[in-house]
Amino acid sequence: MKYLSGAERIQADALKGRRCALLTNAGAVTADGTRVVDALQTAGINLTLLFSPEHGLAGTVADGVEVSENRDVASGLPVVSLYGKTKEIPQENLDDFDVMLIDLPDVGVRYYTYPDTVFKVLDSCARAGKGAIILDRANPLGKALEGPLLEDGNQSDVGRFPV
Repeated sequence: MKYLSGAERIQADALKGRRCALLTNAGAVTADGTRVVDALQTAGINLTLLFSPEHGLAGTVADGVEVSENRDVASGLPVVSLYGKTKEIPQENLDDFDVMLIDLPDVGVRYYTYPDTVFKVLDSCARAGKGAIILDRANPLGKALEGPLLEDGNQSDVGRFPV
């Protein structure tokens, strides 16, 4: 059986007439190496805006360095940074989409900013009455679970959940 990521399984018809934003990074590719941004547009999904996490859309910004706003050259879409002047969806961007799509591959460990970014995006969407769909993919580390749980009181943007 061929593994398909959430981005490869999503049905464009389910999003017909909806303006979609996408939280993503350079690791979000399909099985054939196509960027998820391009694959979703090719599938007929109306992407209006991209959001980038720490390290930026291309994944080239160093750890802890603010990511600036820019435009994705290939798609022409504006890219709003969620690791710059704010780490939440700016109020002015909430009117730019109806549904948030999230395809944010990471390294499969607890101590990373991406889970916190996803949490903040989901929270912003819920408060604004926006839909959200996580385009899930396999954990790159497989099914192994090891290491200590995050201790209560030590939550931060690099460790929000006790996993």
